[in-house]
Amino acid sequence: MNSQAVMETKQCPALSRGVIAQELVSLDPHGDVILEINDNDSQEVLRLLVSTNVLRLSSPVFAGMFGSRFREGQNLHNEERGTVKLMDDNAFAMKTILEILHHHPPADIDPNKNAREIASIAIHCDKYDCRAALRPWTYYWFRDLGTGQRSPTELTLLLVAAYRFDEPRQFSVVSTMAVKYMPLEVLTNWDDDDRLDHFPEVAADNRLVAPVAVLDFLAGLVTEVPRHIGDGDDDHHARKNTDVIEIRLAHFSIKEYLMSPRMSSNISATFGIKETDANIRIAESCLACHLHWSKSVLATPYLLREHHLWEYVVAYWPKHLDLIPSDKCTLSVTKGVLQVFTRGSQSLLNMARIRDPDRWGCDSAWHKTADELVLPLYYACSIDALKLAGIIIEADGISAIGEVSGNSSFGNALQAAVWHS
Repeated sequence: MNSQAVMETKQCPALSRGVIAQELVSLDPHGDVILEINDNDSQEVLRLLVSTNVLRLSSPVFAGMFGSRFREGQNLHNEERGTVKLMDDNAFAMKTILEILHHHPPADIDPNKNAREIASIAIHCDKYDCRAALRPWTYYWFRDLGTGQRSPTELTLLLVAAYRFDEPRQFSVVSTMAVKYMPLEVLTNWDDDDRLDHFPEVAADNRLVAPVAVLDFLAGLVTEVPRHIGDGDDDHHARKNTDVIEIRLAHFSIKEYLMSPRMSSNISATFGIKETDANIRIAESCLACHLHWSKSVLATPYLLREHHLWEYVVAYWPKHLDLIPSDKCTLSVTKGVLQVFTRGSQSLLNMARIRDPDRWGCDSAWHKTADELVLPLYYACSIDALKLAGIIIEADGISAIGEVSGNSSFGNALQAAVWHS
């Protein structure tokens, strides 16, 4: 028996001081019991006339509560219309559930705006074990879940809701969004958000102690491998004759699994990202990193050892740009390109110092100064970056093709393009 439910035989039971009783809401004109819901949050008492037959059919918890073996059920057989108090329940959530069970349309709830309400309904739905009866509404509430940006708090509440509703598909969708967009630090700062109070899934005992604890779960997938970069390694110009640590997958079977059809044919696929989106994000990240590093420093071999990704950024970001379809290229990518490839800028100079456009794939040019810097379009044509060249031409005009770059091997962008083609 639910220990929170207490039978009252009076039609209008006495109320605690400060508690406001609402008018009786009839969900069934022929109902045989009044549910009195004491909402601790609002200090209001919601009174609903309901049918115990409907409740018994919809919920095994209510079926037990109103059965002859328990006090509530026994008193109902002796009284025309009794009152049952439900303590510590949320009035809005219970009203929504009871309206649905009695075939009354509830208030429209948008999970994009009312994640807390959805989570509260889910918790009460789980408490009274009436998930099956609410399944069509669960689908309706989550129908637009894949659209719109959400805060970490909203994602957390939607995870609670999907879990309590026992909706694996929706839980997978929300989990995917959380994995992609929720900062790791949020897992340790839930207690700073008052809106998450009273949700047991985010109670202190269920939190990870530190963000690094999350990473510990993934540590078994990769391993560290010592490696020496020799003179013949053309992929690491700034690190020749140095010892490094490479991060590799711990076993070939992990790669095999990640690339297998099993990943694309089961629920794991929801955690994937489309190739175009991946290339956009990598290009955006590379440009942002390069701009940040180039704000106040001139690239040197020492700094490349400090910023391990800088060489990768310069060498490979144009490949990701070329893989983005023209109609999918975002404004942030275009703006980043034009910022990096501003004439005479330090960001362009650092690009040329790390990878000399006239000797691409051969060596760096640490001696290069601003006076020796080539034009942006010449740089793009020298490294055979077609998308990059197109963005620069659109910004600078067609006349940029014939402009001469001093101290260059081929003179202008057109001659550089012909040579490299």
